[in-house]
Amino acid sequence: MRRSKKKLAEKQKFLLDNPEIKEYEDLKEKRKEDLISDIKSDKFSNSKFDKEKLLDMTANNFYWPTTEDYAIKLDKVYRYYSSSGYTTKVLNGITLNIPKSKVTMILGPSGSGKTTLMNIISGLDSPNAGDVITNNYNLSYMKENDLVKFRASHVSFIFQSYNLIPTLTVWDNVKIGREVSKDSDYESKIDIDELLKRLEIYDQKEKYPYQLSGGQKQRVSIARAIVKDPDIIFADEPTGALDTKMAREVFNVLVSLSKTYKKTLVIVTHDPKYIECADFVVEFSSGLIKKTIVNKNPISPNEVS
Repeated sequence: MRRSKKKLAEKQKFLLDNPEIKEYEDLKEKRKEDLISDIKSDKFSNSKFDKEKLLDMTANNFYWPTTEDYAIKLDKVYRYYSSSGYTTKVLNGITLNIPKSKVTMILGPSGSGKTTLMNIISGLDSPNAGDVITNNYNLSYMKENDLVKFRASHVSFIFQSYNLIPTLTVWDNVKIGREVSKDSDYESKIDIDELLKRLEIYDQKEKYPYQLSGGQKQRVSIARAIVKDPDIIFADEPTGALDTKMAREVFNVLVSLSKTYKKTLVIVTHDPKYIECADFVVEFSSGLIKKTIVNKNPISPNEVS
């Protein structure tokens, strides 16, 4: 409780010191009211939900319907950290649209803010100001327990460290991804054996993590992320612990499977080597977007020299 009060006091001070941000935050509830008004006027009549359900979800469950084809939308997003009386802005008013069912690369050096951005758009962290709309849910309104439910239902993660359970076989490690996700009555349509065959590790399914190479372990973590059938997959430096050959293979698998299963893939990396393989690239520097790149015809990782 004491920590929550301190955090609230820090936010209030930050907003008072930045009146243009405070003005945006003060209008947050009005934006929600305007959205509800749009739903009532049938602007979103083609939604997968009927009007009454949509109104209830928007009013009570942070649902934020949109007519645009984006997986993630950010508007004036700030993330800062306070220590010893000093405030450091890690994200400084980010506005960004990330396309649906495409491969997006968030690129930047260490300390540029790219991992903080990933944490916020995936629901691992919350912004201090601004709107973060991921898969039509406004994460900016959510408390921690709401974010936990959101992550379980909508997103998966792949990290540089494989995070496999050493006492479980490959098959059981992948199965865990399904069991800890979605609602209790949800059944993923993705078959584990078929997925392991696509990843070329089906023959390893009875082995344990200590019996696998680094590349094989990362393929297992990819399978675990995909088998849950998420809407969005976040990969944070997924090839950082691999040699050049293994990194190419893993990157190729990631891109290929995201297209096969029609998933939005967001890759965070400091390495620009595969920049031409992504549909959309966001270059970060010092908490700001340096530039964005749209590759109309992205190449295969196997074509990168």
